[in-house]
Amino acid sequence: MATPRPNTLILARPLALLVRPGCKRDRRKLEGFVPDGATAVVSIDGQAMVKSTFYSKTVELAKQIDPAEDPIAKLKDECGVDVNEMGAYVIGVDALSQGVMVAINWKNLGKKESLECLAKLGKEMGGDLGELSISEEGGKPKFELGGGEFVGWALDDDTVVSSTKGWSSAVQGRIKGEGKGAVDNSLKDAIALTNTSKHIWFASEIPPVMTPFLDSSPAKGLVRAAGSLQMGDDFEIELAGDFNDESRPTALKEEAEQQLAAFKGMVEIEQARKAMESVTFETDGKVLRVKASFPVAPLLDGAKEAFGKYTSRSKTSEARVNIAKMFDAASAYFNEEHVERGAVAAIGGGGTLSGYAPHRCPSDGKPEGSSGVVPPLSVECAKGPGGRCVPAMGPQTEPGYYDMSLWTDNPVFNGLNFMQEQAHYFHYEFRWKNAPTGFGECQFTAQAFADLDDDGVFSTYERSGAADKNGVNAAAGLYIDREIE
Repeated sequence: MATPRPNTLILARPLALLVRPGCKRDRRKLEGFVPDGATAVVSIDGQAMVKSTFYSKTVELAKQIDPAEDPIAKLKDECGVDVNEMGAYVIGVDALSQGVMVAINWKNLGKKESLECLAKLGKEMGGDLGELSISEEGGKPKFELGGGEFVGWALDDDTVVSSTKGWSSAVQGRIKGEGKGAVDNSLKDAIALTNTSKHIWFASEIPPVMTPFLDSSPAKGLVRAAGSLQMGDDFEIELAGDFNDESRPTALKEEAEQQLAAFKGMVEIEQARKAMESVTFETDGKVLRVKASFPVAPLLDGAKEAFGKYTSRSKTSEARVNIAKMFDAASAYFNEEHVERGAVAAIGGGGTLSGYAPHRCPSDGKPEGSSGVVPPLSVECAKGPGGRCVPAMGPQTEPGYYDMSLWTDNPVFNGLNFMQEQAHYFHYEFRWKNAPTGFGECQFTAQAFADLDDDGVFSTYERSGAADKNGVNAAAGLYIDREIE
């Protein structure tokens, strides 16, 4: 049988986004669907995970990365499945037959329309789950992916079990209560190494075909492995390996402790050092256990702060580019002649022309003034979609939206041939002071303002220039006040 493609793990991409509340009996039931002979199992308890600091802060970080993309809302609004109603998630693997099975408990997931929607959403998010074919078996949805390479069944409106085609008979047998389950048989000894009450646990029997690969690694002699992950205020990791003789765990423990001690001295980041200090090694006969615990909140808070600064700084490129455009446009406008209709005085009277000098900056007809800030600062970009302001046709009432006519009806920005047609982060203004006589002179400033972190304080980016018959003189660089406010 061909190796199952990762993208055939039914709904793995959209469903693995989040693991939400369920109950332990659902988890135990799903674990029982893994057929005897499986070489590995992974079990996830969403009910406990969703209450953890790790989960809540990870969601906050995900929203910060892309505020406009909210898969949680899409799952609920488009597919009718609320992530708050998700229960357990169990994966079984048989490395020998290359079989994979996935069992999920999630309210409304077993409905036909929900399955179709999730497959569609998976494609939109970059997955390639193939064509989903849904039929009925016993009055309940049955589905296939990849031309039957992966098959699945809705046991009820809330429970779905799927597997690779070659393992489907064994999985169906377990659903019907036939045959033996791996949890109490082929994986019993491996599962005994771990704590199945943790948020996530896994257990694996090492297939004999892996022995040649392990013999040239530190894991030489490994027979089975297991571990768990608890994601509360602290991130708790426990790993266990069972070897074929007692000398291997002892040797590995001594080697690992020496390497860890040497590495600690090179680590300067406090949180990373604390995590390393929490690592312990224990031996019990043929078993080696490794434990580590470290506070997750400071790490995620640090990541959030660092990413926030990075994203805010990346947004400022908009201001830099657009100020350069306005500056160049003002220079080009000044270098062109702009002659107004008007009376000409006799030569004996000085021969002066009425009106403005032929070389000047864009204006609204006054010798000095401002374009006004567009959009007005009262339009809160940070509250718009994706933290941006959005120009649109006609009066707008939604947060972040404003009338495009603020650009098209503005003579100053028209003179600069400058406007924002797509969503943007900054507000813009152009100030000028024109000399009315002779060749012409102009003092001007191009400005951009933004409240990127939505705290009511604005950053300022500006560049000034002066122009006369000798050319355009620019300020030494870009003036910036409160760069990433």
